[in-house]
Amino acid sequence: AKIPHVVFYQPDFLARRLLFLIKGLSENLPNLIANRVVVPELVGPFAKEGRLTREMRSLIEVPAVRAAQTAGFQTVWQNSAMEDPPARRVAQIIRQICNWP
Repeated sequence: AKIPHVVFYQPDFLARRLLFLIKGLSENLPNLIANRVVVPELVGPFAKEGRLTREMRSLIEVPAVRAAQTAGFQTVWQNSAMEDPPARRVAQIIRQICNWP
C-alpha cells in the first residue's frame, strides 16, 4: 500500500533453531520483489524493542529515509507489473508443458 513501515517478528522455538539456514536477503515480499532492502526487517535476535523504535523514529522523523522507502515501493510496483493477468500466464505455461494448442 506504499505506506512506510518496518517488518518485525519473533519466530517460534523451532523456527529460531533454523534461522541459520536462511541465506537470502529477506523474507519480506517487497524486498524480494525489489531484490534489495526496501523495508527494514527485524527478525529473531535482531528484533529488539530499541531497534524497532530507532527504525520507526527514523521513518517518522527523517524525510530522506521515508522518501527512500517510498521510492523503493515504486521499484516493487514496477517489478511486479505484468502485461497479462497471472491466470492467463499460468494457462499459457500449462498449455506449453502439455503441448496443447
